[in-house]
Amino acid sequence: MSTDLAKARKLLDTGSHTGVLCRGDEIVAWDSRGLRELVKLLKSGKEFTGFSAADKVVGKAAALLYRAVGIDQLYAQLASDAGVATLSAANIPVQVGSQVANILNRDRDGLCPMELATADTDDPLEALARIENFLASLPTRAQPSPPDARQPNNSIPS
Repeated sequence: MSTDLAKARKLLDTGSHTGVLCRGDEIVAWDSRGLRELVKLLKSGKEFTGFSAADKVVGKAAALLYRAVGIDQLYAQLASDAGVATLSAANIPVQVGSQVANILNRDRDGLCPMELATADTDDPLEALARIENFLASLPTRAQPSPPDARQPNNSIPS
């Protein structure tokens, strides 16, 4: 295991991060679930060639995005067969904590929608377009309104 991959893996395993990119002293880490951060990295125009990556969950969709990012190697705590095959086909070494047949959706009652969106493509840029379309179709999360200071809080007993 390279020093960069070991550092990325340690940051993933010991922190709250869900993904880490590392090359020398350069570290990019994120704490959110899903593929939004990888999409943001790709759209940022920054160069990530030569970075090592560590991620909590890597299916085919994430693997295609990592290929587009240009990483040298990857560690995944959990990876699907298709994710490993996608990276291996691009000669990107993969280390896996646990390997499963498929990545499930968050309710664990079907396949991950990102995996379904990228099932029939091996083109990272096509995968990116499909993932962006899917993410754009999701409803935006509404932020809860702050309590109105003029209204009494009826939940507090008198």
